[in-house]
Amino acid sequence: MISEYSKSPQIPLRLVLIVPFVLQIVGAVGLVGYLSYHSGQQAVENLANQVMDQAGNRINDHLDHTLEIQRQTVAVNYQAFQQGVINLNDFESLRKYFWQQINLSPSLTLNMFANTQGEMISYQRILSPEFLAVTRQLSGENLQKGTVFFQENRLPDIKNRKYYLLDSQGKSKKLVKFQALVDTRETAWYRDGKVAIGQTWSQIYAYKVPLLLGISAIVPVYDAQGKFQGVFNSGITLDGISTFLNNLKFSPLGQTFILDHGGDLVATSTLETPCLKDNQGNPIRLPAIQSQDAWTRAITTYLKQQYGNFNQIPKNLQFRVAVKGNTLFAKVLSYQDQYGLDWLLVTVIPESDFMETINVNTKITLFLCILTLMIATVLGIITSNLIAAPIQRLSQASRAIADGELSQVVEIKGVSELETLADSFNEMASQLQTSFETLENRVQERTAELEIAKEKSEVANQAKSSFIANMSHELRSPLNAVLGFSQLMLRATNLPQEHHENAGIIYRSGDYLLTLINNILDLSKIEAGKTTFNPRYFDLYYLLDDLENMLHLRATSAGLTLIFQRHENVPHYIYTDEVKLRQVIINLLSNAIKFTLDGQIILHVFRGDQETIDIFNLHFCIRDTGVGIAPEELPKLYDAFSQAKAGKESQEGTGLGLAISRKFIQLMGGDISVESELGKGTTFQFYIQTKLGQEIVSKSTEDHPQVLALSPGQPTYKILTVDDKEINRKLLIKLLEPLGFEVKEAGNGQEAIAIWEEWEPHLIWMDMRMPVMDGYEATKYIKSTTKGNATAVIALTASVLEEEKAIILSAGCDDFLRKPFTEHTIFEALSKHLGVEYIYAEIQPILNSSPKQKLISENLKIMSSAWITQLYEAALEANSTQVLKLIEEIPSAEIDLIQFLTKAVRKFQFEQIIDLAEPLISND
Repeated sequence: MISEYSKSPQIPLRLVLIVPFVLQIVGAVGLVGYLSYHSGQQAVENLANQVMDQAGNRINDHLDHTLEIQRQTVAVNYQAFQQGVINLNDFESLRKYFWQQINLSPSLTLNMFANTQGEMISYQRILSPEFLAVTRQLSGENLQKGTVFFQENRLPDIKNRKYYLLDSQGKSKKLVKFQALVDTRETAWYRDGKVAIGQTWSQIYAYKVPLLLGISAIVPVYDAQGKFQGVFNSGITLDGISTFLNNLKFSPLGQTFILDHGGDLVATSTLETPCLKDNQGNPIRLPAIQSQDAWTRAITTYLKQQYGNFNQIPKNLQFRVAVKGNTLFAKVLSYQDQYGLDWLLVTVIPESDFMETINVNTKITLFLCILTLMIATVLGIITSNLIAAPIQRLSQASRAIADGELSQVVEIKGVSELETLADSFNEMASQLQTSFETLENRVQERTAELEIAKEKSEVANQAKSSFIANMSHELRSPLNAVLGFSQLMLRATNLPQEHHENAGIIYRSGDYLLTLINNILDLSKIEAGKTTFNPRYFDLYYLLDDLENMLHLRATSAGLTLIFQRHENVPHYIYTDEVKLRQVIINLLSNAIKFTLDGQIILHVFRGDQETIDIFNLHFCIRDTGVGIAPEELPKLYDAFSQAKAGKESQEGTGLGLAISRKFIQLMGGDISVESELGKGTTFQFYIQTKLGQEIVSKSTEDHPQVLALSPGQPTYKILTVDDKEINRKLLIKLLEPLGFEVKEAGNGQEAIAIWEEWEPHLIWMDMRMPVMDGYEATKYIKSTTKGNATAVIALTASVLEEEKAIILSAGCDDFLRKPFTEHTIFEALSKHLGVEYIYAEIQPILNSSPKQKLISENLKIMSSAWITQLYEAALEANSTQVLKLIEEIPSAEIDLIQFLTKAVRKFQFEQIIDLAEPLISND
């Protein structure tokens, strides 16, 4: 290690101390300077936004206050008309009413009504300085601001508008006559009012003299028959808004202006006239983009470039615009009311209003940062010199300790922290060896504790395995009889078709119970992560049909309808673990039947997405109308030994079904999900990953031809069956004796040896667990003799442990079969070890669930008209129970008709029954 250190670049300690220190100071100072400048700019922007928000709010409040009197005036006029307070045909009473309103409202500028004949009556208050100057000139009077005029147009000369000065009672005192060249009905506000649905604002209009903008709150008036009568109008000039904007002081150079969504100016703080005259001398609106003010043009140009249309501008927008080297902060707010007014309030503040102080502060901050950097650098150099020498001594001492010289003593004076560090070095040498020894002892103690814990865990696992194995053995023995005797019933040639089907159901159910036992054994493998995936090719259609037949009777007995739906894209043959898929479907359907009181259960199978070239997802959906599962129970639904409330109340099940199902589904490359609602039902959905399979012959009990007898010309084979349970012995006797075998039985190994010595059987079926003498000792005794080597001994055991098989074969057994067994495995073992030959029955196909030929309505005529009517009505009501009762009345010879109707009920295809019966009902 020392040689490696000596080869590394030599960097002076002082440089190591100074450079990082200086770099940190430079970084800190630079960061402070940057943050100071950046925060200053951010503060400016934030302040500008706050100021613009405040200005916008003040403008908004002013507009509300200014325009509210016009809104209220026309609303009150309309309400008075609706209530019959005013008569639109009585202009004198209408004049008095208008005078009362304008006299009581000093800020009201106009109160007017115009009818469909062109007649008009109004009071107008002069508040605009421009209007006041024009009025003084035309009247020749020294009028004051706030003077009220009365004006009217009356038939027959409706274009001759008369203006009157008033006395204190609002009556006409002096007539000032002006010629109006435009009919009142042709004015913009009247046309807007005539087409309006209710109260609204007119479009903004321009006056010729003076050159001002105005707007009116208007409302159309209709009589009781819905006939248009005229328009109430309360107008206002907009120059007062510009005056308010000009007087609004929120920033030294700040400006505000108001736009409509057409891009025309409404008002501006620059007091620029928001209208101009065209070539014919007519007043027109001023587009803001043509404003004389550079800032107004720049802002509106930016908005038009960004949004293309002023209607697309957001209701609250803030942005920056550079104009002639100056940055402008701009904010656009929307002003709207319920009567259709929609303006854009634009507030502009130049950055220069705030940056002068910020720039001064930035220069001061920069100077202070540089000064601080210089002072800190000098102090860093001094400090590094004070630290360098003691650190060098500490470095030498640490190298010595690293080399194993733990007795090093370092003495440093001066710096308190370095003295403390030296003391630590001195203590470290004396404590290091003790620490090593203590650590080693602790490691040994922990290792011993882990060994003890491991042994306890192994003992517990062994106890669990023994318990499961014993439980399996006790269950397999009676199950052996169930499966065996059901096979004997299936062998019977004179068994009625119905009993044959029942025996098949017993056999399949027992076989499923055996599968459950095997999966209970697999639970420990699941927990240990040792469950294996055993894929093979199989017939998916046969699996689904078999499950439907097996569970249909159970569902029908519970008053439920079980429906299997298979999408047309589902492949016939697939490649996956058939046993695990079968158990998952049975678990989910059994739960659905158990927790559904009425209604139906539907299994829907369909093909999903293609994962790779040869792998695809196969989806299964089980939907019931049962009791449902509470939301708080869903998270623990897949925990082992966990049950929902309905499961606990039913006192059935172990709580393993869903846990095992989920593990199996995940093992097959898929997952499961659940949706449930209390009182409405539950839907389980899962998918697996699989491949397309190749066509194979379905493996059912009918796949193996039935053995009828032994072929002639063979010796009489002597068979000894040894089992402590009589029912297992009787099963083999009833299976073998009818074929021509000579069979004897023994209840334990001692009896078996006695019979063997006297009778010398060709083959012994040996159970391994028996009282008195077990099968192991009996087999060892028999195989220890020369005569015993000529006797085949085949173990029949309920054990499922693989290690048990090796022990059995080492005891001398020639072969090994597990209980419960199938008859064909017995016959195959006899043929293998004794060379037995059999006579087989020809395979007779069981009637399919579909008729040999398509049924027509004529097939129902074997039944009475009343019966056909009852069948038709039951099918219309989808009453499966009633239809099944009616099917029982059909003569047994009509097997095609019985099977067709039964399948239609099972598939919930009542429309087929209706189509079959309906022609006969119509003919009647």
